[in-house]
Amino acid sequence: MAAFASQSPGSLFAIPHLYQGTASFASSFILGILLGVARITSRSLIASMTWDFSVDIATGLAGQRYAINIE
Repeated sequence: MAAFASQSPGSLFAIPHLYQGTASFASSFILGILLGVARITSRSLIASMTWDFSVDIATGLAGQRYAINIE
């Protein structure tokens, strides 16, 4: 049951990232599973929300530097 409980949020977290391609979908799925495990073990959504926010900020700041420019 715990495996399903962590895979469901992983799927729900990754589906909105499908437009970014399969690599982004896969990494979002893994991150979603990790966030689900953090939610289950901490019994708090705040830890997962803080972690997701931190990842978004870090990739937003670093993304401009490492983005592939296809023209």
